[in-house]
Amino acid sequence: MSALSIKHQLRLLIVLAIALLAAIWAVNRHYQAQAVQGHQARAQLAALELGLTALRREERDFIADKDERHVTLFSSLFTSYLSDIAALRSQMQTMGLDDTMLAGLEPAMQAYRDSFETLVAKQRDIGLDHESGLYGVLRQAAHDIEEVIKDKPALYASLLLIRRHEKDFMLRRSDAYYTRFMTTLSDLRGQLIFSDLDFETLAKVQVSLRAYVQAFDTLSQQERDIGLKQSQGLHGVMGEKIAEAEALFAGLRDQLQAKLDEHIRQSVLVSTVIVLSVMAALTLILMLLARDLVRRLQRAVDSAAALGAGHWEQAIQVGRQDELGALLGALETMRRELIAKTAKIEADGRLKNRQAELGTVLQGVKEVDVLSEDVIRYLTPTLQCQVGTLYVLDGEQLRFAAGYGVESAAIRQRSFEVGEGLIGQCVHNRKLMRVRHVPADYLSIMSGTGGSTPGTLLIAPLIWNDQLFGAVELGSLGEPDQDAEGLLELMSEAIAIALNAALVRVKMAKVLEEAWEKTELLEKQKQETEAARQILEEQAAALQASEEELRVQQEELQAQQEELRVTNEELEAQTRLLMERTRQLEQQQGRKSA
Repeated sequence: MSALSIKHQLRLLIVLAIALLAAIWAVNRHYQAQAVQGHQARAQLAALELGLTALRREERDFIADKDERHVTLFSSLFTSYLSDIAALRSQMQTMGLDDTMLAGLEPAMQAYRDSFETLVAKQRDIGLDHESGLYGVLRQAAHDIEEVIKDKPALYASLLLIRRHEKDFMLRRSDAYYTRFMTTLSDLRGQLIFSDLDFETLAKVQVSLRAYVQAFDTLSQQERDIGLKQSQGLHGVMGEKIAEAEALFAGLRDQLQAKLDEHIRQSVLVSTVIVLSVMAALTLILMLLARDLVRRLQRAVDSAAALGAGHWEQAIQVGRQDELGALLGALETMRRELIAKTAKIEADGRLKNRQAELGTVLQGVKEVDVLSEDVIRYLTPTLQCQVGTLYVLDGEQLRFAAGYGVESAAIRQRSFEVGEGLIGQCVHNRKLMRVRHVPADYLSIMSGTGGSTPGTLLIAPLIWNDQLFGAVELGSLGEPDQDAEGLLELMSEAIAIALNAALVRVKMAKVLEEAWEKTELLEKQKQETEAARQILEEQAAALQASEEELRVQQEELQAQQEELRVTNEELEAQTRLLMERTRQLEQQQGRKSA
């Protein structure tokens, strides 16, 4: 087995286990089926016993309560009981058991049912309550007598005594009370003969009394047929039938219980032997497999221990290409990933340290140009670059803000549109850009002995909150620091935030200056407005005085106009008078001339 791989060993173990289980199943199936059948038969037997108890309970409840509901329940339970007997017989035949006693139980139970139904029919004739059957007839006859003799105390007392003996007979079911009933009845008949009732009333009472006595005799005979005691009449017959059925059931139960116990013991024994055999076989196989696995996995444990001790530099030999080889290969992969993750953790540590240093550089309240100068002077040597520039977005253009290793005045005067040149294209794309083979006239690294074009160029946009603030451009003769790109991407947002703060301060300063100028202008306008208001108030006062003088003049003019109107009226009256006199004079002169 040691020459097999773990997978093949597991397959072999599964095949052996399946073979063992198949053999066990083939042997155990018969006994398990018998055990199941035994438990089912036991459950059915318990159901029969409970059903018989339920039938007896409904029988007694009917005898006590005389309620049709118990008859209905008895019939339903009896039907279910016969079905349970048939099911148990079928189960016993399947198990190969003798069902002779069970076959005799069904007719015994049917005889018990017939006796119960006969008793129920008799009880219906007698009456299930005081208003039905013979009970109702007896009660009505007694009421008829009471209506006639209720005014005769002696007769009424005798009738009440008779009624008490009647009820005692019904309750205690004894012939002694029947005898008392008849004796008291004879006394009442004698009292009726010597009573002062008239002939018609006496005849009516005797007719009702005969009906009452006849109903009582019939009822008492029916009660005797049912049985004044449990051992008499229909009660006795029903008791014999149920006793026979119960005796058959008890014998059946003892016989079947013994058989079931035997079947269950055999099933438990066989099942125990089978389980122990399977456990022993599987334990042996597992021990052999475990010993082989321990030996083969020791190499992997040693390699894992060396790995846990920190000896990562020693490669793990994979060896054979099986599950063990896959495990050793996984350990080798883990070793390499640990080395890579350690290197990444160290790189992350360097990045965080440099971020902290940049945070120190960005601290304080600085102007945009001062901040840009500090940033470029920190970034360029930190990322092992020799030249660097920082551009700030001014409107739609990238304006040169600071440089490191840049001496050319032309470069310091540069500005780019968004999308123009490498730096403009980087800002347009909003992604970090690494450029190799930099054009000779693009950016130069200046020193005291000469200048050179950088071999690699890193350009990163400065973006925060999806808003562009500028760009950083770094150049190196060789390759920059290995963490340069990652660090530049992490730092660009912090630089953008600092630039935003600086630009906001500039804007706030301009806003405050403009606000101060507007305040002074508003103050001046306020003073001018106050002077104009005073002038307007003076003009208003003068205008009010002019209006008062004009009003007086208007009143004088109106008076003069009134005087003129009166004078005109007088002149018109004098004119008319003068014209009248003139006309009269002309008439006089005319007459004189004639």
